[in-house]
Amino acid sequence: MPDFLFWNEVVIPLAGMGVGLFITFAIIRAVTKGLERRHEARMAAGGAGEVEGLRAEVGQLRSQVESLEERVDFTERMLTQERSRRQVESGGREK
Repeated sequence: MPDFLFWNEVVIPLAGMGVGLFITFAIIRAVTKGLERRHEARMAAGGAGEVEGLRAEVGQLRSQVESLEERVDFTERMLTQERSRRQVESGGREK
């Protein structure tokens, strides 16, 4: 067989497949890097929004705790007044 048939039937097709694989891997790499950048950008934007949401929730919880503290203080004052009233009515004796 002539030597040029080996080149035409084996080497050139193998080289073409190698170049095709190289181009395919380059495209896949570019696409995955783009997707990774997009994902990181979304996470960064979502992370900031999530932090703001958590801050708002903490603010709401603080106001609820303050309200509960006021209610507890009011209840303690009422109980103290009731005890004082009972002591005055009983002549200073504790029950």
